[in-house]
Amino acid sequence: MSLRRALVDSFNYLLPFAVSCVLFLGPVYIARFYMISRGLPPPCPPGFVETGQGWCDWGRLNPLLFYDAVHYLAIAKEGYVPWAGEVWGRTCWYPLYPLLIRLLGSTPASAVAVSALSFLGAIAAAYYLGGKRAAWALALNPLGLLCFSAYSESLFLCLTGWTLFFLLKGRYGRAGFMAGLCALCRPVGWAVVAGGILEILRQKKIREAASFLLPAGLLGVLYPLFLWARFGSPSMAFQATSTLFGRCLTWPFLGLLQDGFRFLYMSPSDKLMVLVNLPFGLYFLSKALKGRFWFSLPYALLAISQGICRPGYVPSCHGLLRYAGGCFPWCLGIFTPVQMALNALLGMLVSWMLFQKWFIF
Repeated sequence: MSLRRALVDSFNYLLPFAVSCVLFLGPVYIARFYMISRGLPPPCPPGFVETGQGWCDWGRLNPLLFYDAVHYLAIAKEGYVPWAGEVWGRTCWYPLYPLLIRLLGSTPASAVAVSALSFLGAIAAAYYLGGKRAAWALALNPLGLLCFSAYSESLFLCLTGWTLFFLLKGRYGRAGFMAGLCALCRPVGWAVVAGGILEILRQKKIREAASFLLPAGLLGVLYPLFLWARFGSPSMAFQATSTLFGRCLTWPFLGLLQDGFRFLYMSPSDKLMVLVNLPFGLYFLSKALKGRFWFSLPYALLAISQGICRPGYVPSCHGLLRYAGGCFPWCLGIFTPVQMALNALLGMLVSWMLFQKWFIF
């Protein structure tokens, strides 16, 4: 690749990234400056600080630190130690993201840096897979502020995008390595491994499946083996997720249908959660299937098969938009300029909700 071509390519994904920063970070930090100048308190919903979900201050990075960020930073500093009176501690938060935070200093700035660089890497993967349109589609995404926050979404997006890139280029070993990292990043990473297998079968290259599966499997089992050695159970992360959040697998669409039937009887906060997650989550999952059907199918099935089995906790669609936004091929679906603008508006609305620390994901 010539230097000129490299510069042109970098411009084609750096510009969308810069616009994303302006759209999603700009209004939030303008609001932060305005509220500080007026002597207003930082956004802190009832119980936010008391339950250890974040910090109530006007720190520069505070708009990007909430909910899961607390746990990722704690793991980066302390490792997997007992927490909340339970020996399994924070095992439902997977290790790759906090490990990268630790390598950069175990600070909030480290977490934000990993997320921002990962988001840039995801936009680059979108550009090389689908050209300028795909890069802009991913930059003007519905997750908004979450892509820059101390969450693992951007890292997962980046790894998934490069998994698909290497698969389509026929570099199955590298694709398997990336897919294995996905399995170390989030529990749904195993759906990326399954999607990779389906993509290889679609290409009718069955012999190459071993080149993909070997690195994916060797990396993916590292965390279950660690949990087995440390806590005596390789499935400890799933047990922790079920206990803490009431998550369980159901028949596809069952939990989402229950949310629809119960909608009129929900609290206002739960209604908002459903309105943000249910229609838009299903929309972007459908775009992922159109972008790359076989690769996205296991992930989409897993996303619509998660329910909440703890009565009265949150709707089953809680986090569906997060799951859909993390399914990389959605940006490869065809978007018109008007649709991209509407996606960006949704991302700005989500950014404002996250700035207010609303529990929508």
